[in-house]
Amino acid sequence: MQIVVSLCDLTGNFVRPWAEAGFDCYCVDIQHSIRRDRIEQFGAGRIHYVWGDIRTWTPGGPDESTYRRDMLAAGRAHLLR
Repeated sequence: MQIVVSLCDLTGNFVRPWAEAGFDCYCVDIQHSIRRDRIEQFGAGRIHYVWGDIRTWTPGGPDESTYRRDMLAAGRAHLLR
């Protein structure tokens, strides 16, 4: 499953096109509920509204190491320019 992570995203408007295309999107913001995540279905994908501080939040789940590796690789590409 393909994942989009949007940091400091309260509304989810930015990731809606990706959700409609079938991506699993995570909108991370400290203004979302800390007690319970909210999930909305858009087209073939979903938007997860999760609480998190962008300085410490990491995606959870069985493939967490894959997400971290992909994020590190994306950041490294910009540093090498």
